[in-house]
Amino acid sequence: MSSDATSNVKEIVIPLRKKRDEFSILKALSSTTKDDFSAPHFKFIDDPFLIPMSSLDKRTFALAKASGRKAANYVFNEYPKYFAHNPAEPSIESFVPVSGFAFEDNTLEGLHERIERRNPIAAFESYQKILDGGLDVPQETAEDLLDLLCYYNSEDPPERLLADELFFHRDVGQDNFKKMRKEWKDDGAAERLFKLMKEPSVKACCSIIRGRAKYYQTDRALDEYYRLKSSGAKMDIATHNAVLAVSPLMKEHVESRWQSVREFLGDIASDGLSPNIDTFNAVCFTLSRCNRFRETRAWFMQTLSEMKNCNIEPSLTTWFYGLQIFYGADNAQGRFLYDVVDYLQDKPLLLREATDYEFFSSAMIKCFVNLKDLELAYKIDHLLTSKNTALLGDSFREGLYYTHFLRLLCLYEQIDKVMEAYTNFTPHRYTPTFTAMEELISAIDLNDGFEHLPRIWSDMILFQYTRRMDLVEHLLSIMAKKKQESQLQQLFTKTVKDIQKQAQIDAMNRKLSDNQILSGKMIGSMTLIFLNAEDFKGAWDAMQFFIHNKHRLHGFPSEQSLVRLAEESIGKSDVEKTLQILSLMSDFGYPKLDYMVEKVKLKLNLTDHQKSHLEDLL
Repeated sequence: MSSDATSNVKEIVIPLRKKRDEFSILKALSSTTKDDFSAPHFKFIDDPFLIPMSSLDKRTFALAKASGRKAANYVFNEYPKYFAHNPAEPSIESFVPVSGFAFEDNTLEGLHERIERRNPIAAFESYQKILDGGLDVPQETAEDLLDLLCYYNSEDPPERLLADELFFHRDVGQDNFKKMRKEWKDDGAAERLFKLMKEPSVKACCSIIRGRAKYYQTDRALDEYYRLKSSGAKMDIATHNAVLAVSPLMKEHVESRWQSVREFLGDIASDGLSPNIDTFNAVCFTLSRCNRFRETRAWFMQTLSEMKNCNIEPSLTTWFYGLQIFYGADNAQGRFLYDVVDYLQDKPLLLREATDYEFFSSAMIKCFVNLKDLELAYKIDHLLTSKNTALLGDSFREGLYYTHFLRLLCLYEQIDKVMEAYTNFTPHRYTPTFTAMEELISAIDLNDGFEHLPRIWSDMILFQYTRRMDLVEHLLSIMAKKKQESQLQQLFTKTVKDIQKQAQIDAMNRKLSDNQILSGKMIGSMTLIFLNAEDFKGAWDAMQFFIHNKHRLHGFPSEQSLVRLAEESIGKSDVEKTLQILSLMSDFGYPKLDYMVEKVKLKLNLTDHQKSHLEDLL
């Protein structure tokens, strides 16, 4: 090879090794896929005819599966001898039946075993038996037991909910909202154990302080906190955070609360500790309880500045408390939410505590109630879907998020884009509430999107909303507004027949009485829909049903429906039907009665008796 050719060869540069985590391959694979809006959530995948659509069916389906798993787990643990085969190497403890304790409760080994299994009551009983037997319990073991008792408030841990139960936890009597009331057991096992310690260590004192603060025995938590502080002992950061989260709220005035926060932060610095995310979230929680005061916003911004100085990244909980502070009133405005959403675009969203779930639903609510900004709503939704939709948390927060998003779309977006978004997240991702459906129907009415009404009726069947009279009345009133092209009008007529059929079935099954299914207003709308489809027989049958059952139906047909039906009867020279319709107009006191009576006299040949009847109507 010549020297010229060699000089033209570019030097090969080997790139530096790129660090990857254990999820890199999964992330790469995930980037090649996209959401399939037509597919149900994996927990609802079943035979196509069994896939739930309504909120009730989804909840029932998920909780039924969870109940089956719990029943299987009960059999698994109740009869462990039938599940002795365990080929796993090494053995996975979670897949092995829970057996009894291996050690007696009057031994130190038995006490350690009960603590490790998170069984506070059995562990405390074991502790007492060991003392009664004249043996001493090591201080470290007693501290571990006290910590366990304080964490669970001297009770055994509540039954662990499965994933499906957690998603519907509000429907099974569980809630994770902070209850701002005292729940600490003053004579519980934790307090008794603490009294049994002749000279409790700093670790034991910190455990009792955290327990009292967690369950809002704030007075006694502060007493122990100040006693320990005056002795010169240094507490850990978790204890400082626990006291910081509750004690400032005991102050009556806002300035006093903020001063109390500053004092506790000073104590952290005095103990040579560095604050963490829980420290600042405790401060933000206190400020969020004072969101009606203007100074709170400045204090919150000071807190964010301090977090930046400490190189601590705010969590979703931090931003959630910020939303409560800046948009505490329904008429509150400001750029705060805009800045937060822009800031989070390039940040990884990590779940650190249960309150993180509150951010996205709260952000969409503030966007709808306070800001009424459609572009911002799209940004929030893109942030959620591009990161992780699981950050919505449970079914309740998911419903709040999509309900307010859909209502905002209905107010400001074109109807085709509204229906596109509606199609994307219903029915598998979200089942609309009654309010959302009502506003969607109103948006269709406002934008003349009549072609979407048959789809809405089909969805109402799926969502089991066909017995909601207010929704059905609204839907029919829009269908009856004007005559549509032939194919669409036939679909409207089919909808009316479906409603009539459902009413007959329910009446035969005695599930609901007729007046809970149909109303006079609905009958009037049905009449107009049939007339627009040039189906006089269907219109008359609907009105005849009202005539025969008007004493059981609330409301009455509109004047327009009666006038239209009377004009059709006149055109067919049907005197008897015309007189019945005019009698209804007379009963309801409609002003066009005079006009219609004159029209009947001109267009129809009446007997003397019929003329006399007309005069009586006037």
